[in-house]
Amino acid sequence: MPHDTESQHTAIIVPALIETLKREGWHLQSVRGIVSACHTIKTVEELSEHLPNLDVAIIEFSEGPAAEVVNLLRFDNLAEPEGQVYGWTGRGKPGFGTLVEEFVQSIPSLLLQQIADQDLSPDQLALKYASTGEHSLYPKSDWRYEVACVNTLRGYWDWVAAMLDEVAV
Repeated sequence: MPHDTESQHTAIIVPALIETLKREGWHLQSVRGIVSACHTIKTVEELSEHLPNLDVAIIEFSEGPAAEVVNLLRFDNLAEPEGQVYGWTGRGKPGFGTLVEEFVQSIPSLLLQQIADQDLSPDQLALKYASTGEHSLYPKSDWRYEVACVNTLRGYWDWVAAMLDEVAV
């Protein structure tokens, strides 16, 4: 049975994975353990009921709501977050594997979204805000101004972390 932290990661990762695949037209069909019965499911809520009870699960997807299952992936509740989603196979329309690979690469950033900014290192802040390239409260234009005025010699993400620390105190 997964530990609390692993269950928290599962509660974050699984809905995001299902939503990512759903946006691209893949339909959740069922979940089963390596040696247990198959449970037909259609929603993340139904999956959330079964998944925590399985150390390793096979999650099945189809190209349509009532179509034949064509893609599988394994989800390991006991693994580190970056290793939880693995071993996907597919024989349907192309793109499933690429979507899953891109999702797996985004897991560290996804987990950082749940942590308050002031609790993150400069490197973690850079990863959390990689999609925008800057922190919403501390734009790069403000940092460039501070550098031009010689008020800081820090790099951008070090400066953001210092600004967050000042606000937290």
